[in-house]
Amino acid sequence: MIRALGSEIACGIICRKWENLRSKLYAYPHLFRAQSPKFLKLLIRHGVNLSWTSGAGNILCHAVDNYHLPMVKTLLEAGMDSNDGGASDSISPFNRILVPSNREDSVQRQMRQVIAELLLQHGANPNIPYPDNEYPIYKAVVSMDYFYCRMHSQGFKLLTSLCENLNVQSNRGKTALYHVMENDKPWHNYIKVLPYASVLIEAGADPIMQDSSGRTPFESFVAKSTFGIGNFARYANKRRYSDIYCQLHFCTHYALKLNRVDLLPAQAVYN
Repeated sequence: MIRALGSEIACGIICRKWENLRSKLYAYPHLFRAQSPKFLKLLIRHGVNLSWTSGAGNILCHAVDNYHLPMVKTLLEAGMDSNDGGASDSISPFNRILVPSNREDSVQRQMRQVIAELLLQHGANPNIPYPDNEYPIYKAVVSMDYFYCRMHSQGFKLLTSLCENLNVQSNRGKTALYHVMENDKPWHNYIKVLPYASVLIEAGADPIMQDSSGRTPFESFVAKSTFGIGNFARYANKRRYSDIYCQLHFCTHYALKLNRVDLLPAQAVYN
């Protein structure tokens, strides 16, 4: 029976995958039902074929798409390649997990970050671009901003340490650091993201690299962000003075560390 379950029988379960508001149906073998790590390990021990692939990817992609952490962990420990999704769209499991779904709940958002870190720990390559030529590091900061779900600090440090170039620009001409520092979300949600800007800078992201408009991340940080120093007079009733000092300290710290006096936010203080 176990061998039968692990065979490449096409008549398994039918999975519906939504993409661009269109429904696609894929037939999966019964192996994809083995969501219990104990049962999945039993199938693997009896020689089940883990390389079976549909148009939606292999079993690792299936586990990633369903936020199934125990299943992902079991498959990686069994030796599956963390960079091989076997999908026709050539998107790796790591790149897939960074792109959030509009339908995911808070638990799934957290699970997505844990799975992303687990894939990195098992050799996932964060330097593979998406079909739109944007890189995972940019997708990571955009998704944790828009969906208010930040990657765990250790996982984010691991991601930055594995990136070959932290200054790659998005299609809008912005780096990951630029996106973090120009954030225009409410200050009380964004202020907790400052440590991620620090991680990026410490790992080699350039805080004075200009974007396509000619502005640097620091300039945007001071003048544009809704919680930032530049708009303090307008939004003063929504912030504590300690938060403003936090922004000033951040700018001053890196201005001195980089030996760039011109980056000191003195003008913001006088204003």
